[in-house]
Amino acid sequence: MKRNLGIILFLASISFMLTGCSANDFFDVHSAMSPPVVSVEQAEIESLVGDYLQKDFKLSYLMIDNKYSSSLKCSVGGEEYTVVFCETEDDFVKSHCMFFEKKSGKWALKDDVVEGNFKFQSACVRDVNGDGLDEIVIDGMNVNNSSVKTHMYQIQKNGIIPVQ
Repeated sequence: MKRNLGIILFLASISFMLTGCSANDFFDVHSAMSPPVVSVEQAEIESLVGDYLQKDFKLSYLMIDNKYSSSLKCSVGGEEYTVVFCETEDDFVKSHCMFFEKKSGKWALKDDVVEGNFKFQSACVRDVNGDGLDEIVIDGMNVNNSSVKTHMYQIQKNGIIPVQ
């Protein structure tokens, strides 16, 4: 009987250790449900989005590199860029694809590409047309007729260029 009780206690203690909870907050549900901490860089970019839009917005979480994210990082010509996806709503949904460029250690808005009644679904960086330069490829759906549409953009010094 003592042996069985020892085995049960041993298994219970291992199960308790594998939960990821500590003893002092084991029954505190809110501590287990808290979101991850936002980095300083993410907070800076989100603040820039709010300052630029001057209205309520919600981040759009797309499938990027096999995980859901609201931003896509890339490097073009030695420069760092972050593409942020978000939505605003007036009379209809407006999806924003905001390109931020890192200048002198700070993020600055390079361009905002807006598509009405469009929902982003996935994004990636790849050379689609074989010219040796990467394009931002964004797949999404037209809200009105549920048709799938792909947008492609190339980051260049003078701006964001749509690619056919």
